[in-house]
Amino acid sequence: MQAVDYFDNMKYSGWMAGGAPLPMNEPAQKARHNMNRMLGDVLVSLNRMNVPHVVNYQPPPTRGGYSQNVDIILNIFSLWEFQIGPDRVFDTVDRAIGSYERECKKLFRKLFNPLYWLGMLVLQFLRIPSKLRGTTGNDVPNTDPSLFGSMRQGWAGWNRTDRLTLIGIIVAVILTAITLMSPEVRRALHLDKTVVAPVESSPAPLVPAPTPTPVQSVPAQNKLVKPKSATTPPTTQKIDINAPGGIPIVGNQGTVDHPTVNNYGPIPRRLSDQTKSDLTDCLRKKIGRFSIGALQGNGEAYKYAEQWRELLLSAGWEIEHKDIPIQIFMIGGGTYSGIRFSVHDASPVKGQMGLAEGSPEQNFRQCITGKSDISGGSMIPYRDFPSGSVRIEVSYQP
Repeated sequence: MQAVDYFDNMKYSGWMAGGAPLPMNEPAQKARHNMNRMLGDVLVSLNRMNVPHVVNYQPPPTRGGYSQNVDIILNIFSLWEFQIGPDRVFDTVDRAIGSYERECKKLFRKLFNPLYWLGMLVLQFLRIPSKLRGTTGNDVPNTDPSLFGSMRQGWAGWNRTDRLTLIGIIVAVILTAITLMSPEVRRALHLDKTVVAPVESSPAPLVPAPTPTPVQSVPAQNKLVKPKSATTPPTTQKIDINAPGGIPIVGNQGTVDHPTVNNYGPIPRRLSDQTKSDLTDCLRKKIGRFSIGALQGNGEAYKYAEQWRELLLSAGWEIEHKDIPIQIFMIGGGTYSGIRFSVHDASPVKGQMGLAEGSPEQNFRQCITGKSDISGGSMIPYRDFPSGSVRIEVSYQP
């Protein structure tokens, strides 16, 4: 709601055309003040929900410049400089709210799952030694080294989540113990063995056995039995279908002429084994750094980016973002397909492309030139891009 109030009370001169914003009115200033106070928590929530909030900005050719990744949450008050509308912010927040609602449903189901609380109990007990020794401050002078002092210092070092979790586990254990003391519950769980008292049996009275009645034997009469007629099982007709070079179709007989199978859809991009071997040997001659990203919501682009990442790592190249193996980006201000390689432009003449002699990016270009597996690839030099590094961006399949 704060973001809606902010954008509704802002009027830009030349919005989405690089114009400078007009002075904010009082509601916009108040909304901006409240947004700045909660901006840190919003970033933490988006990262925990794994909701991407970084877009790839490509400036128009008339203005010039190089493409860069823009955090739309951290730069929410400067989106007009990148020609990005507020709808990007609202879409990202809606995705985060959806992820939060799904997590709430999962946690609500875990609330009634005893195995979840048992796992939390084991986890907290395993963390108690590190809590008491790692956060008690025993290595700090003027601290109480006794067990009570360690426990008191350890409790003070716990955060609110740890305290509530431990209190909930203790309450659950107490309630479980009280419940197990109930006789009805113990009998339902078969914890109490039922003892059956022996019963004395009285002797049964003796009753004289009845005398059997004599039975007159009658000679058996011969009866004619009608023989059962033998039924022959129905024979099934064997059908041979011959479809040379195709797939046999049920319902046809004999030879099917001109069998045709139609497979629609583009073939996913992949690097052949021969291409991987050649590029690995070639890229090892000049090792550099690299970063790689895939278009958001495109599974084919993500798998193709994984092949490039494994190839460069096997060639000895260093990945710049070790915590995020493959970055996810969105395209703002236009679109493109294929794969892009961003490198440093060392040409002294503006408007001409030139790579530094003997640099890793020059060797990278020589290695990928002429490879038929790399379709729709383009190399774009930027003066502000660092030398010795290559950024790979995998977009739609061309």
